[in-house]
Amino acid sequence: MLFRLTEVVEQVRYADFSEGSLIYIDRRGTVICKDDNGTCVIAENMKDFRADLSYIFCFNKMDNLEVYRKGEKIKHFDGTFCRLPIYQNADHVFVFQEVDDVEKFIRLDANLHAVTYAWDDNFPSDIRGEYFFVRQGALFSCHRLSDGQELWTMNVYEVSGETEGSVMYDRILLDGKLFISLVTGVVLCLNVATGEIIEKIPFDKSRIQLHNGLIYGTGGRELGILDPKTLTWRTVDFSETLKGHNFHFQANCFIVQGDELYFMNRVPHYTSEGAHVIGVVKISTRELLWHIDIPVTEGYFWVEDMGVKGDKLYVLAQEAVLHIFERNVLS
Repeated sequence: MLFRLTEVVEQVRYADFSEGSLIYIDRRGTVICKDDNGTCVIAENMKDFRADLSYIFCFNKMDNLEVYRKGEKIKHFDGTFCRLPIYQNADHVFVFQEVDDVEKFIRLDANLHAVTYAWDDNFPSDIRGEYFFVRQGALFSCHRLSDGQELWTMNVYEVSGETEGSVMYDRILLDGKLFISLVTGVVLCLNVATGEIIEKIPFDKSRIQLHNGLIYGTGGRELGILDPKTLTWRTVDFSETLKGHNFHFQANCFIVQGDELYFMNRVPHYTSEGAHVIGVVKISTRELLWHIDIPVTEGYFWVEDMGVKGDKLYVLAQEAVLHIFERNVLS
């Protein structure tokens, strides 16, 4: 068996697996960190948090922002912080603060000193490298992060052929190219500085992620692999491997680690019985390495998030239950 279940944590509202340790907030508002050294409480009576670059940013019940490092509070910001932080790099952290009923885009420097930008009509939906992006209705624009200057705008409905709704999903910036996955399965490749469309790639995958310089997407029983340098792609078909199990990859819940694909089985949104399946396949050989049923206890069930860190696999279910699996040493 590749993984074994080692712990189940209940009442988990949100979990972060990005910084090498498990950090989560429970329904009482307690922010907790678990690592090889044990379990410790970071903060209490919080509404939410995000962890990034050795800092833990917490929002208290008054919507103030508190910053923790190594378990100690090192900064407190008064005022109403109305959105979760957006992070860029080791030098800057970007947050939103409400000032006189107007949202302000705030940059915190390496010493966590704040500089206010009055970009009241341009609320970034995403930051990538030296750019931030804004979506307002049909328009999607790219701005320079240093001064907010708009560089280009495109009409997402004209580009996608759709007429309404959220037509764009994931964005990846790599070597001056911006890759945007569309609901139609097409991946747009643009020159991020000019907005020029370099290629419309019929990738047939609506959700994408970057791993080791390649772009991946899943759907049905296929894994798509796109080379961002050559803009060529290929498909790894797992139909033969999965046909006896009736498994299908969920497009928005997968992880590529090395030669392994971690997947969630796609099931109907509403179910009152049965189980969700989490599994692992080996990409090069198309071998099904491991899978496990996560039972549905009652009503609507969904896997909120998955994370792989070291020898740990984390699966957060919508029922606020975090399943922690550990890789067997001999696997």
